[in-house]
Amino acid sequence: YPDQFVHLSGVALYLNSSLFNHDCRPNATRFNVGAIAVFRTNRLVRKGEELCISYIESDILCEPASLRNLELGGRDFKVRDPGDSDDDDDDDDDDADEMEEPELYRKIDEEAQEALLGLDPPARLENIALLLGDKDTADSFIRADRKELSLLQAVACTQLGYFSTALGHWEDCIAFAAVHCPPHDECLVCYSVHAAIVALASDQFESAAAHMRTALKTHAVAFGGGPQFLRMRYGKELEIFGRGNEKRLWQMIGLLE
Repeated sequence: YPDQFVHLSGVALYLNSSLFNHDCRPNATRFNVGAIAVFRTNRLVRKGEELCISYIESDILCEPASLRNLELGGRDFKVRDPGDSDDDDDDDDDDADEMEEPELYRKIDEEAQEALLGLDPPARLENIALLLGDKDTADSFIRADRKELSLLQAVACTQLGYFSTALGHWEDCIAFAAVHCPPHDECLVCYSVHAAIVALASDQFESAAAHMRTALKTHAVAFGGGPQFLRMRYGKELEIFGRGNEKRLWQMIGLLE
């Protein structure tokens, strides 16, 4: 629904924020409140430890170094997998790595996502089923690709009113975020909010409460501000996707505070 979030889009340059270095296991995350950029730690940080963020999407951080370097886009540094030596930065070794892993790149990238989102929900589900049903294609997917397909299935099923099926796909996304993303990553909040929405729409009240509790707890650690801050940041999302259950969702949040 890109047209409904145009007012949230923009480009800005923050001089001091640009001084953060990259780490594939970042101990800090960034979010915005309007034009204000806020940085918070996502775990306990030792005295003197450098604060680092990720320059790439959090769902790629679990992938091999060759793919993370590809996503970093030719910066003046390269990341390595655990156990790699400094010699692995040599150009010859890089060429060898590329020859060994020629298919290791994101297949369900932004362009592919837009193409699938451009289809009506039934056609989108059919195309995703075809992709996953072809063994060679499915075997070439990285973990982030499978998560993106689960997300696209979740949205399509929500649009069609298949709420119980949508809940299963949102829970697949939640499981991915819990294991493969940095601690208290915002995608876990987003997926949990949507899981709560479809669970409530299918009258699965205990499941809805459990997912909203996860969203509240994760959001409180990652962003602070308590439940009211989550309501402020996700109000538009609940208005668009709430399926007429916005009042019940707010009541649930109030009971869980």
